[in-house]
Amino acid sequence: INIILFLTDVTPSEQEELFIKKLRQCCVAFDFMDPMADLKGKEIKRSTLNELVEYITAGRGVLTEPVYPETIKMVSANLFRTLPPSENPDFDPEEDDPTLEASWPHLQLVYEVFLRFLESSDFQPAIGKKVIDQKFVLQLLDLFDSEDPRERDFLKTVLHRIYGKFLGLRAFIRKQINNIFLREKKREKERDELWKKLGELEIERRNALTGSSNNAVPATNTPTTRARP
Repeated sequence: INIILFLTDVTPSEQEELFIKKLRQCCVAFDFMDPMADLKGKEIKRSTLNELVEYITAGRGVLTEPVYPETIKMVSANLFRTLPPSENPDFDPEEDDPTLEASWPHLQLVYEVFLRFLESSDFQPAIGKKVIDQKFVLQLLDLFDSEDPRERDFLKTVLHRIYGKFLGLRAFIRKQINNIFLREKKREKERDELWKKLGELEIERRNALTGSSNNAVPATNTPTTRARP
């Protein structure tokens, strides 16, 4: 992985190509279990991810159609990984000390890039739905097995944004949250936090349609089944 030009150093007509090149560059994974391994490469990737966060946040018209699949490829290459086996098979996020993700210096920035992508005023769900589908959502939900609370917090926010952008995925997301979280009684609090976030979106949508200010959570967002003791 090598240093390449900054996006601000090229003409607007050259930025899309360079943007995609940087997204592909950030697909390279590094060994964080060895803190001294490839320090230069790790720093270049960290700097590039920071640049992408700033570029998406400040830019207008930067999310062209070819950028969508490249962004999702980069996000997938970094986030969708085999999680390390838990040192405590009975891990309880409310009770036990978590195993923190060694690669968090990069993972955090990947989540930031993805959030800025989803939150951009340029983002077009009609294009995004071609690459953010049920399979992608399932892979995101699998990451809730991470013990790192920082990652799970980002996942809640990302899922909230996807739920808000893609009406066609809402029923699927609700069903999968039930399937995943109701298997583990000890994670009910985390599941309830997710339901609250997603329920707020349903309230906003309903109020926008009716002009109402009623803040009751819609019944469709409340789980109807309970995990067995």
